[in-house]
Amino acid sequence: MSPRPDPSRVSILYPQSAEGYSFPSGHAQGSVAFWGFCVERVRKRSFAIGAAVMIFLICLSRLYLGVHFPVDLYGGVLLGLCSLLVFFVLLFLYDNIRSKVDWHGWLVLIGISSAVVYGFFPEERFAVISGSFAGFFVGVVLEKRFLCFDTRGPWRAQVKKLVCGLAGGAVLVCTGLPVYFAYLLGGAWVGFGAPWLFKKMGWA
Repeated sequence: MSPRPDPSRVSILYPQSAEGYSFPSGHAQGSVAFWGFCVERVRKRSFAIGAAVMIFLICLSRLYLGVHFPVDLYGGVLLGLCSLLVFFVLLFLYDNIRSKVDWHGWLVLIGISSAVVYGFFPEERFAVISGSFAGFFVGVVLEKRFLCFDTRGPWRAQVKKLVCGLAGGAVLVCTGLPVYFAYLLGGAWVGFGAPWLFKKMGWA
């Protein structure tokens, strides 16, 4: 609950990007988690270098904009690494038990987990997290059960998928529904809706 840099002492260039408390930096945490996951999946040195540069630039931008102290970035990076580690542990556990739980069971488990998180943390930012979580993983379960979608493809198809996927997600998130349900739809689009569309369009 540490305060942001004092506007009377620091030139803050983009205050709209700095809501809430200063520690930790959510941008640093999110960038480490996202790009760290991508690095583990792609496993190419050039991609890893590019991801590291991206994380560094995102962290640097938070200082440049005057919305964080360096310690906020250190904390965000550390939490990002911790969340990434927890995610990979959960992924490992999932790979070892998924054959023992049918897809109906996974849907129930995801719904209960999301409801518990939202019940204990009803704030808007947690509604975004729990809604996205539930929608995405429900979509993934359904995709594994009914689609067996292959993410690979020629680069032209990949560009089409990227543009269409981002546009569809943005539209669903901005529907005007309560935050939880808007992000629930957005997550479901990423996990199932977009792969279903791509398969129908012959892009996968």
